Amino acid sequence: MEENYTFFDEECEELIEETRLFLRKMEENYTFFDEECEELIEEWPIQNIAKFGRNLIASEIRYYLEFQEYPNSLETGFASVYNISGWDETDAKEAFSMKNIQYSYGGNGTIRTIKNCEFFPGIKVSKEQRECLGVKVCEFASKELDIGHTSVDFSIPLFRKMFEADVEFHKQATIWQAHEYQCGHINNGIKCTGKPKLGEFTQIISSTSSKRKFIGCTNWKMGELDHRYMIIPDNIDLELLETMFNEYSYHANGIDFERDESNVIDECFMVRPNSTRSDTCPFLHKTGNHIVKGIINKKAEPCPVKFYHIIPEDLKNCSFIVTISMGIHNHPPPPPRKTPYNIKNQLQKIIENEHILDLTARKLLTGSMIKAYLNGKQISDLHPSLNNQSKINYYIEKTRRSQYPFGQNILGVTYEFMKHEMSTDPYIRSIRFLDNGQYIILCATKQQLKTIKELTHIEIDMAFKRIHGKTNEWEVSAYLSHVQKTLTFVRIFTNIETAEAYKNLFEDLFTCIEKDTGEIFNFYHIHGKGLGCILADQHKGQALGLGQYLYSKYPIFSPIEHLQHIYKLCQVHYKRNIDKNKHLSQEIKDAMYLIPTLKIQDDVLRVLNNIQFCDEPGTEGNY
Repeated sequence: MEENYTFFDEECEELIEETRLFLRKMEENYTFFDEECEELIEEWPIQNIAKFGRNLIASEIRYYLEFQEYPNSLETGFASVYNISGWDETDAKEAFSMKNIQYSYGGNGTIRTIKNCEFFPGIKVSKEQRECLGVKVCEFASKELDIGHTSVDFSIPLFRKMFEADVEFHKQATIWQAHEYQCGHINNGIKCTGKPKLGEFTQIISSTSSKRKFIGCTNWKMGELDHRYMIIPDNIDLELLETMFNEYSYHANGIDFERDESNVIDECFMVRPNSTRSDTCPFLHKTGNHIVKGIINKKAEPCPVKFYHIIPEDLKNCSFIVTISMGIHNHPPPPPRKTPYNIKNQLQKIIENEHILDLTARKLLTGSMIKAYLNGKQISDLHPSLNNQSKINYYIEKTRRSQYPFGQNILGVTYEFMKHEMSTDPYIRSIRFLDNGQYIILCATKQQLKTIKELTHIEIDMAFKRIHGKTNEWEVSAYLSHVQKTLTFVRIFTNIETAEAYKNLFEDLFTCIEKDTGEIFNFYHIHGKGLGCILADQHKGQALGLGQYLYSKYPIFSPIEHLQHIYKLCQVHYKRNIDKNKHLSQEIKDAMYLIPTLKIQDDVLRVLNNIQFCDEPGTEGNY
């Protein structure tokens, strides 16, 4: 922030020409403020006065293409006129709104219509009036802050001190908030007196886990509720915070001067917006032989500055918006906390193009898209308000809630299902709710389901654990010889594994296929064509569920007979389960390996009988 944010983009010349033509029409003159267009500016005479209403006159006018966060002000009125040619009308009203100035403002916000504005002859405009509410400073504020201003120059040392104090404020505030936030745990009517301490937990988002720090209570025990728990903002230096917890002492009121003199500041440059809720300065200040924390107070005298916002009703034919500041601020400028509209908009677009569900500020800032946008700079170089990474987290969460208002749990999935249910090819095909919060979710495209109808075999297997909690993911896949790959065609998510659940699962799957193809799904042992084999693992509920489904559709066979025709166990899973049992002798393992190769039932029963009565661990329950 070494300079004002007024600059011209590639459309500079075109916008200048449009402004020139408009002002010639009104027979008024103007100036622009930009180094790149200095030669052009010198050709234009300066207009010294303009009337916007009967009692609203500005003695100085300047024209800008970028919104001024700290608009200049004069006792006789300063008009900042924004050329919004080429802007979408709605975007222009947002970008050049009064709410984007860094000053806190009040007033009733009355908007009046002016039918005859002399500055815009023959054009009806709306006028909004507001009052500057000043700032809050520490009771131990430096005498350098006893200043007024009409403009802001960020290059002077005073403003640097203010901005550095604002950054440091967030670090210091975390410590004293941790100590002053009372622990809410009560045991037998006695309130917990535990002290704050740094803790760590593992956060899992989708399949990604990460360590996160938090501030907890020294008295916390497993199972106890309502103890102190505070999330640490992303903009806090964790190493510094840990050092402060380990090496610094906290004092609620006064402390011994000699012991903590090194942590004391002589002059406080902390300036807060009037809208801040903080009432305590986190910095230590010396008074006499004691060190105390200061109280944040509003400047005693009200600021005399008034803001006026002028917007023509017909922005298409009169593409200008005006902010008028009248008076001299009797306080230092507040720190830049609001991010400019254009920067905020660009960041929001970048965030919307990321995978928002598991996006964090750290992931965003290390991504290729944001790096290309920053072009080697830090994000805080775009604007000082972005030095606080909680702003980035806010934008991420705002986008996440906009796209997924019901989160990532079953409620969120249901919302997505209902939102896309009427689309031509929804990915979430069905959701079936059972008792006690149980559910089955089937996901596939129409083309994937149509392909299954042409297959002679499929495989159903539990996928690698990608979902935190009790929900499991099942994949329906098949090997395609013409591409020499195993492809997944359906994903099924469920938190139950009973036979009844699998019966419903197969019913939903084959019903969706019939709905998409408009034809009955064929099973080879029933229709003489179609699906002849379903390869699966050794899950008992899965097999029984498939048998029950086929029996409900085609009762000519019993559930077991249906399975004998179509259901095959995966030998990979079968052998893997044998190998996992380290207590089996090699003789028994060889007998188990032999079973899938036997073709006569009596041979199978004889081997099973030998295994069952061998008295080796792990054989009784499985064979």
